[in-house]
Amino acid sequence: MAKKGRSLLALLTGMTVGAAAVFLSSKKNREAVGREARKMAAKAKTTKRKVVAQAKKAVKKGRATARKAVRRARR
Repeated sequence: MAKKGRSLLALLTGMTVGAAAVFLSSKKNREAVGREARKMAAKAKTTKRKVVAQAKKAVKKGRATARKAVRRARR
């Protein structure tokens, strides 16, 4: 016997896929979705660049702090 949660999940997934298919059947809607997807991809790239730059700065600052600590310990 199938669990109730699994059948409910399958039903919701089917409804979601069906609604997406109906929405994307219109050319105007497909173009709008494409535009938004491109915008989000560009935003993700800029966010990734910012995060990588911040990580590099943090690593650089950490290394400098470690060097200072080593120098102080040697004295």
